[in-house]
Amino acid sequence: MRLTSNPARPLGAERTGPPAGAADPTAIRTPSVERLSSHAVSEEKALESGAASAKKKSRLPGPKLAAAGSTTNFVMFKFFATKLGVDVSKVQVVNTAPPGLVGYALADRADAIQLWEPAYTLLKAKKPDVRALDTGMSKTWASFAGGARIPYLGVAAHSDWIEQNQALIPKLYAAYKDAAEFIAKNPAQAAAMIAPKSTPADRDALVSLIKANDRLGMSVVPAGEVSKQIEAVYKAGIDVGYFKAMPSKDTIYAKPMK
Repeated sequence: MRLTSNPARPLGAERTGPPAGAADPTAIRTPSVERLSSHAVSEEKALESGAASAKKKSRLPGPKLAAAGSTTNFVMFKFFATKLGVDVSKVQVVNTAPPGLVGYALADRADAIQLWEPAYTLLKAKKPDVRALDTGMSKTWASFAGGARIPYLGVAAHSDWIEQNQALIPKLYAAYKDAAEFIAKNPAQAAAMIAPKSTPADRDALVSLIKANDRLGMSVVPAGEVSKQIEAVYKAGIDVGYFKAMPSKDTIYAKPMK
């Protein structure tokens, strides 16, 4: 996830650097749904550090933040912001759909924007002076979860479908795995498919994002291989009130993908 500030309307002081992440992920809310695979990777790849002062930000009177408040990405942002001592309840959240976030930033309609990749890269290409706020994500997650991986973006299916389609699940996983490998090996072709109406500059930015993979953090693995990390994401959800209780371990598909 990435929180960017508008230089013309600063949230506080010392705003430099960048952060990132992935879209609305853990669609696991009842034991009738199981996570099949995970796509989001290490938190270092989900966030770049800047030189922001979270304490100064937390004291500001009602700054305006544009965000897609219904996404799990925003829930994870709240988790990291809270860990820094920010009282998110004092931030005025302007809720909008994910496609509208870049527009908010370009039009300077909010003090800050919370968004993720590839939106941040496309925004940075159009507005190079946009600055990102450091949420200390790497250190916070390592302390909280004991590791670097944050697997909160994945594929989920209802349990009854899983029971009836056991033979299809490894093929479904293979399709996602192949797609990820294709993107990594063919960044220019992939960028054209991801943003077919984009400008040459935008595509060049996407190609660089794919090649580096530091902010994008693309990695596809079976959910069963990262069950402890998924449980840490569940615990983060409990911390911010997204979950009332820990989801069942049955929500994580543990069978092999071969």
